[in-house]
Amino acid sequence: MTKPFLAIGLLMLAWCASAQAAETDSKAEIQDAALAAVVAESAAAGVLDQARTRKLLRAMFSDDKVDSQEQGLIAALMQAGGKPVPVSLASGQLVQMPAPDPKGRALLELAVSPVDMETLWLTDEAGMAKLIELAGLNTTYYRQVYDFVVGKLYKIYRNTPDDANRYEPLRGALSKAWELTKGLDLSQRRLGAKLLHYAMKDINRKTNNGIPDYLYDWLKPNGPVVTKGT
Repeated sequence: MTKPFLAIGLLMLAWCASAQAAETDSKAEIQDAALAAVVAESAAAGVLDQARTRKLLRAMFSDDKVDSQEQGLIAALMQAGGKPVPVSLASGQLVQMPAPDPKGRALLELAVSPVDMETLWLTDEAGMAKLIELAGLNTTYYRQVYDFVVGKLYKIYRNTPDDANRYEPLRGALSKAWELTKGLDLSQRRLGAKLLHYAMKDINRKTNNGIPDYLYDWLKPNGPVVTKGT
């Protein structure tokens, strides 16, 4: 059986980055105005932590493609070795992009490497955090992660005997998934809740409303359980 690798055209960046690393002089050029603004913001802050790396990647991946300049920036950042990366912007400005901190670098590596989602699902907090990070990068990533989550939850439902405890395995999986997001900030927890809640709504449709709403309604992204982070 084929493993559920997150295999998107964007993830060829792993190959692109390693191929360019040999020839990069740790400089980059960005002409896209929106991405340049994010780069300039990080340069001014003097830090490229997890949150800023997330913002950078989302800006890069927003159009579902990554051009050669964006590939070059990723390659330079991954090879920075703790030193700032000079980046020429469309305005003619030259800024010093800080090297990613350990969490920022880990997020860069996650974004450009093939991922076996089976190894992330309900394993531990780190695994769920990675799954949610991937879902948040762009709509293409989100759809692949979302379809994977639907498949996992539907399999639990389908493989459970129709008896008095029909919904207990599903309830347990949802509760465990939510518990594993407890270390994330609110925006990431809400993204995780969105994945779970809408996956269950899809499964409910598949089963002709065979699943009671109470089983998953508490995971509404704007509901009190999620917004309070309980």
